[in-house]
Amino acid sequence: MDETRFTIPVHYDSPRWRDPIRKGLIYSKIYPGLSPNHMPIRGAGTKTVRMEYVHLGREADNQEVIDEIERHHRLPDRAEAETFLETNPDEQEKLQIVGICGFGSMAIGDKEGVVYVGTEGKKRILDAKWQGEKWSKDCRFLAVCKTS
Repeated sequence: MDETRFTIPVHYDSPRWRDPIRKGLIYSKIYPGLSPNHMPIRGAGTKTVRMEYVHLGREADNQEVIDEIERHHRLPDRAEAETFLETNPDEQEKLQIVGICGFGSMAIGDKEGVVYVGTEGKKRILDAKWQGEKWSKDCRFLAVCKTS
């Protein structure tokens, strides 16, 4: 069995995806000004999704990562990325996991970049990666498998 493939049930209609984002037990860091509007939920109801890691093994910018994910998969939404982390807590302790939830270029204030759910040990972060910044070679990016 491939240890980088995961099947998880996602509850897209949960009110938590629309509620204000608060720092606390789950998040150790939240980018100032970030709201649920920056991370739209794509699905509805409850669905089972299959996810994999995309690991480039080198530093990369936002567009390189998005292009690689979209070659065979799609970017997760916030519900999918956070459900993955909740369902697989041991994974976030072993690896630097990133779920880009902004579906490409997002603007916060006058900055352009992507919004993501990431991990810092046992805690999660909601942050932004700006154009010109590089992702670490150690990042494992969450990707939702396209159904056939």
